[in-house]
Amino acid sequence: MKAVIPLILVVLYVSILCPAQEILLNSKKPLHASPGRTLVLTEVLRIKGEGEGYIFNAPRKFQTIPNGNCLFTDQWSTQRRPHLMLFSVDGTFVRDILRVGEGPGEIQSMFDFSASDANVCIYDFAKRKFVVLDLEGNLIKEWSEKNERFEEIIGIYGEWIVTRITKRPTDRKKSELYEEKDVLMLVSNNGESKKEIYTFTKRMFYISASQGGGMMFWDPFIATFREGKVFVCHSREYMIEVLDLESKKVLHRFSRDYDRIKHQKEDWEDKFVKNYNAPRIRYEQDIEALYMSDEMLWVKTSTVDDNKGVLFDLFNHDGIFTDSFYIGTKGRILLINGDFIYISEEDKDYLPYIVKYKIEDSVGRSY
Repeated sequence: MKAVIPLILVVLYVSILCPAQEILLNSKKPLHASPGRTLVLTEVLRIKGEGEGYIFNAPRKFQTIPNGNCLFTDQWSTQRRPHLMLFSVDGTFVRDILRVGEGPGEIQSMFDFSASDANVCIYDFAKRKFVVLDLEGNLIKEWSEKNERFEEIIGIYGEWIVTRITKRPTDRKKSELYEEKDVLMLVSNNGESKKEIYTFTKRMFYISASQGGGMMFWDPFIATFREGKVFVCHSREYMIEVLDLESKKVLHRFSRDYDRIKHQKEDWEDKFVKNYNAPRIRYEQDIEALYMSDEMLWVKTSTVDDNKGVLFDLFNHDGIFTDSFYIGTKGRILLINGDFIYISEEDKDYLPYIVKYKIEDSVGRSY
């Protein structure tokens, strides 16, 4: 799936978030001659949720490794234990790499992971420890990070693990929106050193201690990683930043003219707003997820068409809006890899599957 980008593009440059950093504001229409179409997908592989030697219920983080095999997490299977499952390229179950427990190389419950060519790095949220295993599940090393509570593993960058910590406000005397600092940090793969790379800011609504404490989600933090660059959305509005890990600088900020989707109010919201003087949510967050494939950034938007599906936008590394289309399959996209999309789905009896689809359309091209 190769993208051919023409030389002519009409865009606007404006300074919105930071006067020193120009923002590429793309127009509403992408370069592609036929935006708004629904991608044609052909199913090529289906892995059911229960088979010989394994069972999964709700696949989450999904990653392929160089030989074509795939790894994915299943935090809450019907066996009520976490899994990190390895399947071959043809959908055959190989093994569950994870060992549950509190001993060396074991994970207690919730975790995150990222895989390199031969190893898997796992972070145990409860024990605050990193565990490095080979693809056979054998322990290579582990270490604890008691002074930090990491939110996720974003990726592997050479000898470093790309992670995120959140620094929350400590003085919360009023119930209101507060700024949080999301710090991207590199942790050496032996645990001997750490270094902060860059800090992003987002907002969260906190309830004061005098009113019982608690919080309400406001701004997201969505990140995807490829070849030393982290693509981040940390706002309810349509904005993406590209952080270069080597220079520790944001190379690009870009957006596009986007018709925001009005928020569908839930039953609890009126009472919550009244009790805590919380801000009302006017619009859904513009960006729901980010994916990298073939040097292109796929953006899952909040736009849903009952007939067409979910609207996705496509950008190149420089933030140029190249294409926009719908994906009509039901389920949650786990990974986009070249000409293929992996989606977690359920059948009519609510049984889980992972389905691999081939993208039959050319995307990102301009005719």
